[in-house]
Amino acid sequence: MKDFAGAEYWLNASNDMQYTRHDKLNPNYQLIRKFVNNAEFAKEVLELGSYPGSMISEFGELGYMISGVDIHPENCQSLPRWLKSKGYFIGEFITEDVFKFE
Repeated sequence: MKDFAGAEYWLNASNDMQYTRHDKLNPNYQLIRKFVNNAEFAKEVLELGSYPGSMISEFGELGYMISGVDIHPENCQSLPRWLKSKGYFIGEFITEDVFKFE
């Protein structure tokens, strides 16, 4: 997979640190609710590129333990705090470039 934007873009893009959840009309929200809500497998999810939290928070809302990898160190500290404040189960958040993550 190629990173078309580059690490510098992602480091600068999340400087304002505004975490969000999806609107219920958002197609991603609807897909998660339709296909994941009734899953009968382990309820853990890892999101690569976790900022701004809108996708991963939907899994938290469904009771999943949520973990993430993000290039911005502040996201790996403040995003888990924001998610925990919502009452979600928090796993591990790792600061790493997802295009180099092993």
